[in-house]
Amino acid sequence: MQQQQSNNPIYGMSKYRLQQELLLSQKRVNSPKADLVEVGEHYIVRVEFPGVEQSNLSFELKDDQIVLFTVEKPLSEDPNEKVVYRECRYGRMMRKVKLPGKVHQTEISKTFENGVLTVVFQKSE
Repeated sequence: MQQQQSNNPIYGMSKYRLQQELLLSQKRVNSPKADLVEVGEHYIVRVEFPGVEQSNLSFELKDDQIVLFTVEKPLSEDPNEKVVYRECRYGRMMRKVKLPGKVHQTEISKTFENGVLTVVFQKSE
């Protein structure tokens, strides 16, 4: 029993401290995983947004950086449910990816499939 307690990160925390940790975690911005690849005359950014609907995604290009953003609500907001344990992500998700070079502002294509947003940029010379 002692071994289990010492490996538990919340063992020994006061109720107040646990409440504070919960509040802080709800205010944090989740950062989804991203890949950046270069293929010929293109930069391709792929970002995972599991469980997010495409209509809730937005992105903008600022100079040489793409900013992807979404806000997701919990899967269930039933007032009769008492959450005992939650691992599913919700809240704000944002990812910034710095592009290694300049791109054409108007030559951008995007697709969203299986929770992965793919954005293709044409390199600028």
